[in-house]
Amino acid sequence: MIMLALADLTMTERLARALAPLLQQQDVLELVGEIGAGKTTFTAALARALGATEPVRSPTYTVAHAYGLADGTTLAHLDCYRTRGTLDEAAWGDVEPYFDSGIAVVEWPEPVRAWLTGRRTWQLELRAVSESARIARLQAPDPASARAFLRSWRSSSLT
Repeated sequence: MIMLALADLTMTERLARALAPLLQQQDVLELVGEIGAGKTTFTAALARALGATEPVRSPTYTVAHAYGLADGTTLAHLDCYRTRGTLDEAAWGDVEPYFDSGIAVVEWPEPVRAWLTGRRTWQLELRAVSESARIARLQAPDPASARAFLRSWRSSSLT
């Protein structure tokens, strides 16, 4: 597990820029954190780092949004907060296409975890320590990805 102190939004943007080039098609990024921890803010930064041009909106009430990326693929942003328990097969069928068309970012991922076995999954936990500062804990899908992230983080600039 990689732990980072994010002093402000600039550092959150840096985290997104460091992670973006490591994400592969059909990767899943689970976002974990309380309400107000910055999950949607991080997703917006990640979308920009991946080349999305449209603004990212919270999918809390619509469950999912998809954003076109510069390379022609998509970034799916799902929020399973309002879903109770594990999704049944019919409910999974409604959201499964979001996981097959590009990279999927999932806030409150617990209801879909059972359906994601075998997928390359990252987990990012965000915890607010002040209005602007966060503690980030990143779990990479494998040791090589963790090392690649650390190299990317170290070489990323604050600009």
